[in-house]
Amino acid sequence: MNTQQTVSNSPLHEEFNILLIQEPYLCPALFTRTNRNWVPLYPYSQAENLYPTRSIIMVNSRISTDAYEQVVITGTGDVTAIRLSSDAGDIFIFNVYNDCTHS
Repeated sequence: MNTQQTVSNSPLHEEFNILLIQEPYLCPALFTRTNRNWVPLYPYSQAENLYPTRSIIMVNSRISTDAYEQVVITGTGDVTAIRLSSDAGDIFIFNVYNDCTHS
């Protein structure tokens, strides 16, 4: 948890727009701790609470929520994905947790 708190509370938001975090600390309510500089995106299936959450994407709050949307990937807590939209086209970003037993 200390490393994640350090990351979310550091001035990284001044240099980076997106953070991909694996094995995040989750409080008992199954959410991560962050501050107003970051918008956490959880695996789509986290709402089902059937799979452990092992990847999250943190989006800098300076990025308009109209500029991105979460990609629906069900049946796993290991993959989080977003689609960023711009005039130049779409960019897909995937955060895939690999526990090294399936590589």
